[in-house]
Amino acid sequence: MNDAKKIISGKIFICLVAGILTILLFYGYFVNLMVGEIVAKKHNLRELQEISSEYQQMEEAYFNIIDGFDLTHARSLGFVGQEQNDLIVRSSAVARLDPR
Repeated sequence: MNDAKKIISGKIFICLVAGILTILLFYGYFVNLMVGEIVAKKHNLRELQEISSEYQQMEEAYFNIIDGFDLTHARSLGFVGQEQNDLIVRSSAVARLDPR
């Protein structure tokens, strides 16, 4: 009977140690997974900030270019102003229904 208790207590001890090691391995795996996700998130946020900064610079350059287009710039490119306002007015519709 004493030998059976030693065998059973040894098996229980081995199962407990194996369970604890398994839990520790899973804990380490999931902590590593979370740390990797946090690092990836910070990397993505940094890239997003860089892209946003580039976008703002491009937008500022675009507005600076647009501000340069005025009547003086157009005339320097060879455009001329219109002397009078000429309008084309359509007196009737192009297509009509047959009244039959």
